Amino acid sequence: MLNRIEEFRIEKGLMKGWIAEQAGIHRNSLTSIIRGAEPHLSVADKIAKSLGKTLYEVWPDLISEKE
Repeated sequence: MLNRIEEFRIEKGLMKGWIAEQAGIHRNSLTSIIRGAEPHLSVADKIAKSLGKTLYEVWPDLISEKE
């Protein structure tokens, strides 16, 4: 699943470990998600919030997948 986590992470100067901690997951799990693994909705929401973004900003394909 395409996401913009890495783009927003770099833009905001955040560490992967910090984002993972905010989402309640291991850093390796975050790396897998960045590479395309599909997270649970609650985890995806926490990742988006830690980036100061909405789910749809981080995962733009969610809108087209719903249609």
